[in-house]
Amino acid sequence: MDTAPSDDFRSYREAVESLVRLARGDTHGARAAAQVLLGVYNGVEWHMNLTDLCLLDSKHLDAALTVLRCRVQLSHEPHNVIDNGDAVFAKLWDQWEALSVPQRYKAWYDR
Repeated sequence: MDTAPSDDFRSYREAVESLVRLARGDTHGARAAAQVLLGVYNGVEWHMNLTDLCLLDSKHLDAALTVLRCRVQLSHEPHNVIDNGDAVFAKLWDQWEALSVPQRYKAWYDR
């Protein structure tokens, strides 16, 4: 029996959980983790500065790449693969609102 789909789903869940733990912090890596998670959650409201991936250690970079790959290949939104995902992502949204598209580019468009 082919177990790849469940293995991919498990990897996706573990990667999301790992990035959520990092994003809840206040390091530069937290900012990168938040951008990955929120970007795959709502790509209109959240864009990622791809060079911020350089702020991640190898473990979290692997998690970020897994989240990106699995979001595309499995077609499951990240908040749907973890427990209490709606609440978790609502808190991330609030915590990192300054990085949202309307906030991040506000000064640019107000010129």
